[in-house]
Amino acid sequence: MINRPFLGSFAWALPAIIIANTRRVLGFYMIVLLAGLQNIPPHLYEAARIDGVPALVRVWRITPPLLRPSLFLAAIIGILNSFSCFDLVYVMTHGGPGHATEILITYIYKAAFQQARFDYAAALTVVQFLVLVALTAVANRAAGGNGGAIE
Repeated sequence: MINRPFLGSFAWALPAIIIANTRRVLGFYMIVLLAGLQNIPPHLYEAARIDGVPALVRVWRITPPLLRPSLFLAAIIGILNSFSCFDLVYVMTHGGPGHATEILITYIYKAAFQQARFDYAAALTVVQFLVLVALTAVANRAAGGNGGAIE
């Protein structure tokens, strides 16, 4: 096995997991955003060009508002993924060093399968579910209640 000293460092273990997780899911988010970009009608850019709008203003005023549904989907999936990133944390650090990378799902796993506290782990799982539902509802409310879709 190759020695990775940064995974044993209290300061560098969490950034290493964040970088690895970002690399793992980056392709999915690129595909989601590419699909959103392909759904933007080209005639909107052409109409703005004919009206004499500068190129940077065209991109800034047309692209982000029409990408809102795709960005909303990516944000919600990112939030849900960050709460359930058990595999990467467990394989890389087991929640260590000194609980530096322990997230709720690894804590639930340790409570259930290492401490045999299944009732406590089940209660924590319900709490995690309610937190995720609340975060999704708040994000949906912030996006205007329609999932970021332009009306």
